[in-house]
Amino acid sequence: MTNSQTLGCHNWSRNQTLKGHTDEITSVNFSPDGKIVASASKDSTVKLWNVTTGQVIKTLKGHIEWVYGVRNSPNNKIVASASSDGTVKLWDVTTGRDIKTLKGHTDEVISVSFSPNGETVASASRDKTVKLWDVKTGREIKTLEGHKDWVNNVSFSPDGKTVASASKDGTVILWNFDLDNLLVQGCDLIHNYLRNNSDVNEGDRKLCDRIGKKH
Repeated sequence: MTNSQTLGCHNWSRNQTLKGHTDEITSVNFSPDGKIVASASKDSTVKLWNVTTGQVIKTLKGHIEWVYGVRNSPNNKIVASASSDGTVKLWDVTTGRDIKTLKGHTDEVISVSFSPNGETVASASRDKTVKLWDVKTGREIKTLEGHKDWVNNVSFSPDGKTVASASKDGTVILWNFDLDNLLVQGCDLIHNYLRNNSDVNEGDRKLCDRIGKKH
């Protein structure tokens, strides 16, 4: 059997080799439009590559330890990265700026995933939990507890109503929930913070105005 037969009658060849990281690369992800590849590395950076030219568009620096996971948002505007420094960072694809740092895990964060609508990020950690985060506010929506060991990977279902998590404990857990209801609960919890905290930007004070029971 020839190689082309083995691969379903397609002739595959190496198109480009992207070089620029200075340590092991742990994760890659295409943007939804297929024009950008994001790569995560143990050199503590994320790189964005132009698929056509193979050139680095941006190097995203801000994590202080290894970066394990990287995902592009559905609208191509944000990249999320998961790091052994215990944080998830959200990056502006256009500027390369660190726009949010999501803190709450107590151990290394291994994997991240965007909901299909791009409004929520799920993160998996060696602290045995999965956390759900509101992309706009950077606030934690929910912590999913149930695994008995590290959580190595996390993924949203196509309809956004289920999260699957994979663990070192040998199990996959399917978490079913209503994201809209979780967002309502989250906004109810942080309503007073957004309205009354002097550190909140004026433009962020109205983020939950159309969400939640109090608004």
